Parts: sequence; structure tokens; C-alpha cells
Amino acid sequence: HLFAGTEGGSVYVWNLADQKANILKGHSSITNIAYEKQSNIIATSSVDSNVKIWDLRASNSQAIFTYQEHTDAVKDLAISPDGQWVASGGLDGKLKVWEITTGKAVYELPQHNYGSKHVVSCLEFNP
Repeated sequence: HLFAGTEGGSVYVWNLADQKANILKGHSSITNIAYEKQSNIIATSSVDSNVKIWDLRASNSQAIFTYQEHTDAVKDLAISPDGQWVASGGLDGKLKVWEITTGKAVYELPQHNYGSKHVVSCLEFNP
């Protein structure tokens, strides 16, 4: 699969073999997409301050969780190597870690404060 997020808020899940796409809707402008292959889920982030988890095996194309605890655009996200957590960060300076199976926030790390800049612009888990 190839995943493409749009400024209009859609995520295209392309099957390259037949060049057909399943379209996931529910955000405004997409900022990032992360894939976890063992459980076949993706996480998406958006300027709407939400993070959504999508089960690609489901036929209804609905998000299984929506995390709504950021107060500004979410710039980046990452899924842990074991597929247990998704981390998100963005313009509000918050770095949050969510449990994928329950949708609960398990960590909120203090704001990064480098002078007046505390935006989280990228993040990644280390196995």
C-alpha cells in the first residue's frame, strides 16, 4: 500500500497492484501518516488538532479512535516498534503518548521550551 494525505483532509490508501484507492475521511488538512504492519493500522495527524487511528482491515473506513487532547495542529506522530503506542506532538508544544488498543493517553511529556519556540516538529521511537 501507499498512503497519501491531502490538504482537504482525506487519506488515500492506494493498492499499487490494481491502482485503486480506499479513501478515509474525517480530518482537515493531513500533516502526517504512520503505519503499523503487524496490526495493519495507520495513525493520522492533522491541523484540526486530532490524531486518528484507522484499522485497514475494517470495511467501514471509520476511525477506531480519535485523540482530541491537543490544542493546536499536530505536526508529527510515530507508532512504537511493538505497535503498542502512538506518540504525537505539534504546535501546542505537547508531546503525548497514547495506548493504541484502548485510546487512552498514557504519557504527556512537558512542553519543550527552547526560548519562545516549543513546537514539536518531529519525533520517532527508538526500539
